[in-house]
Amino acid sequence: MGKIITLATQKGGTGKSTVAIHIGHALALAGETVCLIDTDEQLSVANFERKRNLLKTAEESEGMSLDFPVVQSITSKQPYREFMAKIKGRFDYIIIDTKGEFTQFQFDLLRLSDFVICPVAPSELDLDPTILVSEAVEHENGQRSESDSKIGMAYLISKADGSNTLKHVVGLIKEKTKRPVVTPYMQKADPVTACSGIGLTVLDAANFFSHSKKLINMERAADAKSYLDKEAVTKLASEIKEMTACIRGLVK
Repeated sequence: MGKIITLATQKGGTGKSTVAIHIGHALALAGETVCLIDTDEQLSVANFERKRNLLKTAEESEGMSLDFPVVQSITSKQPYREFMAKIKGRFDYIIIDTKGEFTQFQFDLLRLSDFVICPVAPSELDLDPTILVSEAVEHENGQRSESDSKIGMAYLISKADGSNTLKHVVGLIKEKTKRPVVTPYMQKADPVTACSGIGLTVLDAANFFSHSKKLINMERAADAKSYLDKEAVTKLASEIKEMTACIRGLVK
């Protein structure tokens, strides 16, 4: 049976969709079968897939592999419990991207999960709303019998900037929640936003650097071109693979 990983937090703008897209792609490139579930009304993951499919028709993408995990969208109005039970046996990993709030729908998805990842930016203001998610996981596990499997949870630092505030927030996570923190962190970097904005991941840029750079700059004005640095992109891609490996180790 596949593992269900839900990205959840009570706050929007923490980079959940970007993290979900990159983790899903890294798992797929590692040979796993992956399904990304988009439950957010903004449909960020679904829109990413749409843009990616459009790239397949671009001359600049010739020679690239644009394979990507299966993407599905569900809402609270659909029979999502039955849907999740049905697809769990078809994929190694199911990654759920949720809305930046914590309603009954998000709580139900959490209960269906094997593991919860809580993305948080390096800010105390971003950390405080995540405590509810940690408490919800603890409450749900407390309701289960000793023989039942428990939901695992970890924090993931998104938009990391290498500041002392980041170190402070990581310390607060460990002190307040006793939860592990995924390493390395998801960096705040132009290649991440430049790639994801057109339907690519940093992993694409590392594997097909020249193609990706052309695609990113294809419709940009001369004074807004992205000056991708190959060394920086390679480093980011390596960190994303390590981050994904860390998550795999925690989920097992």
